[in-house]
Amino acid sequence: MDHGHPFPRLRPAMRGLGLILAGLLAFTALASLGGAQTARAADNSVKPDATIRVLNASPGAPALDVLINGQPLVQNLAFGAPSSYASLKADSYKVQVVPSGQAASNAIAEKDFTADGGQAYIVSIVNPLKDIKVNVDKVNLDAIDPGKARVRFIQDSPDAGKVDVKVTGGDSWFSGVDQGDSTDYKNIDAGTYSLDVQSDNGTTLTTAKGVQLEEGHVYDIFAIGQISDKSFGIIPLVTVVSPPCGTALNLQGQSTDGCVRIINAGPGTSAVDVYVNGTSSTTNLAYGAATNFFVVPAGDSTKIQITAAGGSVDKALIDETVNIDQGQAYQFIVTGNPDDLKLNESRLDLTPVANGQSRVRLVNASPDAGSVDLKIKNGDTLFSGVDFRDVTDYRVIDAGSTILDAVKNGESQVLSEGTVDLKEANVYDIVLIGQEKDQSLKIIAIAAPASVRTGGVSTPTTEGTPSPAATAASAVTVVSTGEALTTPQVGASVTPTP
Repeated sequence: MDHGHPFPRLRPAMRGLGLILAGLLAFTALASLGGAQTARAADNSVKPDATIRVLNASPGAPALDVLINGQPLVQNLAFGAPSSYASLKADSYKVQVVPSGQAASNAIAEKDFTADGGQAYIVSIVNPLKDIKVNVDKVNLDAIDPGKARVRFIQDSPDAGKVDVKVTGGDSWFSGVDQGDSTDYKNIDAGTYSLDVQSDNGTTLTTAKGVQLEEGHVYDIFAIGQISDKSFGIIPLVTVVSPPCGTALNLQGQSTDGCVRIINAGPGTSAVDVYVNGTSSTTNLAYGAATNFFVVPAGDSTKIQITAAGGSVDKALIDETVNIDQGQAYQFIVTGNPDDLKLNESRLDLTPVANGQSRVRLVNASPDAGSVDLKIKNGDTLFSGVDFRDVTDYRVIDAGSTILDAVKNGESQVLSEGTVDLKEANVYDIVLIGQEKDQSLKIIAIAAPASVRTGGVSTPTTEGTPSPAATAASAVTVVSTGEALTTPQVGASVTPTP
């Protein structure tokens, strides 16, 4: 940790945040690599940030400030209000809660916790003032099956006792959840639900109508407030994890479709045409260029054919049948010399990242460069020992203008160098193309939009007792993401360094 600045990578959430309107949409897609051989990322100090948000669930408490290592995270947070996510360097921290405007020395509750890189956390301030304390819960960001949402229930009402959560007139989701308890997550079909929260004697404490569970989202449903003063209610906090790729990429199509792009990285192949299931998809795709993403029906018999520009599919340079899983984003790279062309397949990780960061990986598409490393100039080695046709795991690094060097594995010889403008919340395939023998090696960067991790609230309509989610004000900053690059030419997103 940099002790000169105890919280060097905290990007604070908005001051005085209230509840966020239901269904805030961020762009993501399920993350995992497939197809091509996967190379190992180098072991170094580059780490993704964690993300953290706060919920004031302390009934009767005044507006509160939350500090991290003495630095403001959220200020003037009212009861029943959650913040959005702020980013946080992976490290160990002290969370302190103070009445709004007061110093850390006046903390009324505190807790130590360790933030792991890439993880998301919810800090909840619970119990009445005389027993106030801080809880920290990790959000499960694992990929979610298509058509499903992930849900758990946290009982933070001090006087509701054990409660059950049921679909109105239907199945029970959680039973016997006592004050201070958090259930395991369970996968629920995406859809809109009416939920009853019942006491252990069967009395309905509140009914929340119109709770919308979106595909690929995580819902941490908090019960807060008190029965005694009629402040009891539920707040479903939402974290976007893995909605369909079409949503992530803003494409027209069905949630069951897959998403595909093609990159021409075969030296000597010149321009090519792309056919999918016998239908022309892209014509005259130049060497070093990528198609836009397009939707493809999911299935295990998708035929991809690559021909010379203007050529016949009967004389395809590449003719392969591939499997497309629903909701997944795929990249197919034409690699090799004209007499040894193959289609390199991998999945893209379009899931959200922390504020101010980007996701990168390396593809070695050079037939004769041998095993290569990718380094930040005068900095960390991102990937090492990446052979021809290898696709690495992803790394999350800070966004910004970055000089990247592709070097011989374990050596100092620079094969190619380029300055890449890494935009926040974008995903980059750094592709080494060309050949060493004719000095045509070049780094190109092909981008796709992900998003900054945000946290919303699926606000229900309640009957019986009022829900904090139904009455609190709303305020949130929505972070816009970049759009996918349109058919970049060689070096379109990279400025070669002389």
